[in-house]
Amino acid sequence: MQSEIDSLRKINSKLLAEIIELKKENAERDEEKATLIARLNDDIKEIKQSSASTSSVENSDICQPIRTETKMLEEKEMDAFLNEVHKKSVGNEIRKRIKEKKLLRESAIQETPSISQNTTSNCYERKNEQGVKT
Repeated sequence: MQSEIDSLRKINSKLLAEIIELKKENAERDEEKATLIARLNDDIKEIKQSSASTSSVENSDICQPIRTETKMLEEKEMDAFLNEVHKKSVGNEIRKRIKEKKLLRESAIQETPSISQNTTSNCYERKNEQGVKT
């Protein structure tokens, strides 16, 4: 029974030592956590101050964008009209060229049969001439 009590005392002392070690580790972690939180708070204050100074610079007249005058309504209407006229003239020019090409093709087709008839009659005349000579 005495040995049992001694073994329990050993276990108890080991557990107490472990508890003390764990408490020490927790205290170190709490200290580290507190320093990290303090750093974060300092960084946040710094960021807020820099953004406040940046926003004050943004609000100054120096950084304001220079506004260019927009086109008047009349100018916009004039541009639209000129664009429309240009499109129509380009379209008319295209139609004119297509019509010219078509006329050239038709005239070429009409000339082709007369050429073939001329060559046929020329061939016939040559045969007759050869037949007469021989």
